[in-house]
Amino acid sequence: LPILSVIGPLRGENREGDVDGGEAGKKLGVEAVIVAPSRELGMQIVREFEKILGVDNKKVVQQLVGGANRTRQEEALKKNKPAIVVGTPGRIAELSASGKLRTHGCQYLVLDEVDELLSFNFREDMHRLLEHVGRRSGGDLKSNAKKAERQLIMVSATVPFSVVRAAKSWGSDPLLVQAKKIVPLETLSPEPVNLSPNSSANSSKPSKAVVESLPPALKHYYCVVRLQHKVDTLRRCIHALDAKFVIVFMNHTKQLKDVVFKLEARGVKAAELHGDLGKLGRSTTLQKFKNGEVRVLVTNELSARGLDVAEC
Repeated sequence: LPILSVIGPLRGENREGDVDGGEAGKKLGVEAVIVAPSRELGMQIVREFEKILGVDNKKVVQQLVGGANRTRQEEALKKNKPAIVVGTPGRIAELSASGKLRTHGCQYLVLDEVDELLSFNFREDMHRLLEHVGRRSGGDLKSNAKKAERQLIMVSATVPFSVVRAAKSWGSDPLLVQAKKIVPLETLSPEPVNLSPNSSANSSKPSKAVVESLPPALKHYYCVVRLQHKVDTLRRCIHALDAKFVIVFMNHTKQLKDVVFKLEARGVKAAELHGDLGKLGRSTTLQKFKNGEVRVLVTNELSARGLDVAEC
């Protein structure tokens, strides 16, 4: 959240003009757009902003996540004139296309979990956002001059080849910022992942940069079991480790309900989290997990991407 040092009330500038719709508000408008691949992650970012900004300044940030009431979002944009908007690609692109969200003068575009935002599902919406956010009137967006007007921040736990390629294509002189160093991205030459069955065993080893970025106390365990024994092995591991907060990732959404049923049948409080649940159901499930009412959260990779549960 370093953006708050240059945007909004924490930078020491008076934003009263924004609220009243005065000239200052018209000049500033939306200064930062933050894009997240899921509603849960988007709302988590909004709540973190609100904690830092405090009750009096919470209107500086506005959520634009899919699944929420679009009319109310439009009304909030018009009334509050936020400096920062946080949302999912589809909803932000919709409001941009309708003219309700004007981002041509935006200074910062943040793509959280960018490796997921690069997926085919978001391609059309991301194309619009990259074309319109921070675009000044006239000129070619692909030129270095246009790229320099808008700072693009791409956040990811890993730096796969697709992210490096996107950064070089969308940005100007991109930098790779890691926990211990900052280097020009041009010096990084990642190799595409080799999925060939004939690839050597060494190709599957994590890079030195990945290993260094992992928490030093993190431990990994794995069990090789038959498919029909997976859920019971999971239950036994949970009890053996005395784990109080457990997130179980699965590849297929249709498997979640079955796993939850089997865990519950053996006395383990569990719940599923996936995109097919309604907004209320997803938020209720997540809150129960954070409160400790649910011990095991069974989810797919996208739904839980970027979620922060301190005890987990």
